[in-house]
Amino acid sequence: MNSKSRTLIETITSNYCNWRILEIVIDTSDFQRNVNTISQLYRKLTNSKCSIGGITNREYFKKINGGGYFFKQGIDKTQIVLCLEGEKISNIQLMVRIRKILPNSVVSVKDIEILKFLDNFKFQPVGKYYFTLN
Repeated sequence: MNSKSRTLIETITSNYCNWRILEIVIDTSDFQRNVNTISQLYRKLTNSKCSIGGITNREYFKKINGGGYFFKQGIDKTQIVLCLEGEKISNIQLMVRIRKILPNSVVSVKDIEILKFLDNFKFQPVGKYYFTLN
């Protein structure tokens, strides 16, 4: 685990109430068929005009201050742990938006305990953390 990911984990654990942590697990072949790369998934999730309840992803993600994602892509399965900061973020809304992009995925809400098991994952900061951690 690098210093950037450790810094984000420390930030999350110090103020956990404003964070949402979701785990996405999907077959690698399904993942590549739908989005191909982790960054493309995040781009679709945060910047698309796809809407749920009349609110586009682009509009919904304006509520999010930043965060990061941890990911591990294997031959059979791709695992992503998405950590987002924001006060008015609904886990259910996030799960539905992710499932709309990755229909064959399993999306689950996690607590900070999962952050202890991310040693072999790659990390990418997003939002305000992209600039402060890079």
